[in-house]
Amino acid sequence: IITKTLTVPTGTSQIEFDNIYQGRLPDLIILAMISDADMSGGYQRNPFHFQNFGANYLCMQANGIQIPRLAYQPDFANRDYIRSYFGVLEALGFDIGPNCWDLTPEEWANGYNIYAFKITPGPIGTVTTPARVGGIRLELKFAAATQANISVLLLSQSCAEIQIDRYKNIIANN
Repeated sequence: IITKTLTVPTGTSQIEFDNIYQGRLPDLIILAMISDADMSGGYQRNPFHFQNFGANYLCMQANGIQIPRLAYQPDFANRDYIRSYFGVLEALGFDIGPNCWDLTPEEWANGYNIYAFKITPGPIGTVTTPARVGGIRLELKFAAATQANISVLLLSQSCAEIQIDRYKNIIANN
């Protein structure tokens, strides 16, 4: 798992991050947004309070192909975010049903707001696909300009490949 942090400055209503991943592309990327105060604050702050910050458009592009095919477009002010909620479940590989995840859509929208972007096709970890190379771009839009700096936390997962040569040397390619 590779962790990256990006910063959205105060007063931003739209931002694009180019080449957040270059070279071998990860299989899955998890995105969470945290206020700078929560990320670097004291003991009384919660660094796991993943807020939505009024985000109303989130997508990634891997080699020019948009992921997900229909961008996440939640409308938190009008409580219209169920498609984004189920899109996250689908990208994480959950069977969509009444008890598939312990978070309700309301909990997800208020304090547990994460997004998942599945870069490689097929179920993650069960099917071996050739490694893809290229670049990934992130696009974020907000309903209103941000009121404070936001830290965007990215967690990426790649399947490792292990090779054993004729001399019984083990080579791990991540």
